[in-house]
Amino acid sequence: MPNRLTVDEAARLMGCSSETVRLALIKEILPFGFAVKRKSKYTFVIFRKKFEEFTGIDSCKRKEKND
Repeated sequence: MPNRLTVDEAARLMGCSSETVRLALIKEILPFGFAVKRKSKYTFVIFRKKFEEFTGIDSCKRKEKND
């Protein structure tokens, strides 16, 4: 299991839109990752362990159930 989640994975697990996660990372509202602006595009990094600690969601078990 990789150490990072994609924005889409995090959004699905949290039950919200990908855009919500992106905006919250840009505005530094969510503490489990960050956004870096390069030219006109953003790159998003979400750390799996920090995500799980903050949300209380086991991303490995949830993913297996949904596959």
